[in-house]
Amino acid sequence: MEMLIVKSDVTLDEEARDKLREEVAKGFETGVMILDRGMDLLTINTEDPRRVKAIVHNLDTMKG
Repeated sequence: MEMLIVKSDVTLDEEARDKLREEVAKGFETGVMILDRGMDLLTINTEDPRRVKAIVHNLDTMKG
């Protein structure tokens, strides 16, 4: 399983997360995605969902 993680330097509410999910889906369709300052992309390739949770947790703890 390959997952795309979009990391933000700020906390997003559910509405903002939904909009970001829509933009990412459009990006896959068009092949173009624009990230604002404070955002980063990461892909994870794993068959173990616990590994995804651990990586996301580590990203959360690295927020400045």
